[in-house]
Amino acid sequence: MLTREASDALAEFHLPRSGIEDAVEHMRFPNFHSQVAGRSEMLFLAFFSVRRLLNRIHNAVYASRSSPRLDVPSYATIQSLESVLTELIRQLASWYHSLTDTIRPDFASAPADMHDTWLRLRYWSAKHIATRPCLLYAVSVDAATDLPPFVMEYSEMCLQSCRNYLQTAVYALRERTPYNWMTVQASLATALVLTIASASAAVQHLVLDLEDLLTEAIAALQPWTSGDPSASMVKMILETLLQKQRLQIAGIV
Repeated sequence: MLTREASDALAEFHLPRSGIEDAVEHMRFPNFHSQVAGRSEMLFLAFFSVRRLLNRIHNAVYASRSSPRLDVPSYATIQSLESVLTELIRQLASWYHSLTDTIRPDFASAPADMHDTWLRLRYWSAKHIATRPCLLYAVSVDAATDLPPFVMEYSEMCLQSCRNYLQTAVYALRERTPYNWMTVQASLATALVLTIASASAAVQHLVLDLEDLLTEAIAALQPWTSGDPSASMVKMILETLLQKQRLQIAGIV
């Protein structure tokens, strides 16, 4: 739990690194010995391994940058990240395909249960965080600038991952779990990325459903606003983004 919360906080907030992610990277996986690993044990290993991959993403993509997470990377930084991102996305795909049939999420259907939902959130979070620098670079350049093919590829991947995260978070927030607070915060982060992209000529065609996504997220947050001030604040921010989006569509702003 400690490693998960520490790494999640580092993913979305500009905080000093605790160093615990280095320990996790070298930590051995548990051995069940003679016990036959059932679904619960396989889920535990899946969460543990994707957490290690998320830590790797944080270290490889963000650890060397002293600037905040949402600062725009330079073209030189983006070029240097191409091979790194390719390898990280390969590792994420390898993680997904290595899961047993009993726990591997079927993205063609709705989540089967809350554990399935959490696995999906980890997957989409990892893909979004890994590819976000490309998206931020794409929305920062002049509309006439020709973007490298890999930047467009990863920008589209980032936006689709943000979309999938928000849609999956709707399922996660139907129940009270230890991860509701982080799901709310990460939903805000993905919504902000989608909103930023909607104002960019280079990628706005990839987020034509922003109004629907924000509407669904606001409805999912509503039950938690009375007991959680941070959830209430996130809901207010999303409502403001939604209002501005509608005004923009109407040509008022």
